[in-house]
Amino acid sequence: MAKKKFGKVLLFSAAVGAVAAGAYYYLQNKNVVSKDDFDDDDDFDDFSEDLDNDNSDDSNAADRSYVSLDFDTNTEDSTEKASNETASSESETAKEALSSLEKAAESAKAEVEEFFDEDEEDLSETE
Repeated sequence: MAKKKFGKVLLFSAAVGAVAAGAYYYLQNKNVVSKDDFDDDDDFDDFSEDLDNDNSDDSNAADRSYVSLDFDTNTEDSTEKASNETASSESETAKEALSSLEKAAESAKAEVEEFFDEDEEDLSETE
């Protein structure tokens, strides 16, 4: 019975000590300003500064050349030619892929037949 009472007293004193240590730590650091600056992750750019720099440099504006847009030309012919070329190149690519697939299928079929032929030979030798 003395062991149970001693264990309870020990557990109670450990809990009281933990509460006291927590309170002491809190009271010591309550008024201390945190050294870690949590606003480091905020990256607010001042874009007005960038615009001010771009507007002040007018020497580059004189060096620029502009291309006029002409919407009157018939672009359907060039679009049709491009689509025909794309279709022919895609059909050639598809034919090449089909031929390589057929070769791979034939070689796989030969390997499978050879594998099963070996198994049949092994079974006939053991009998």
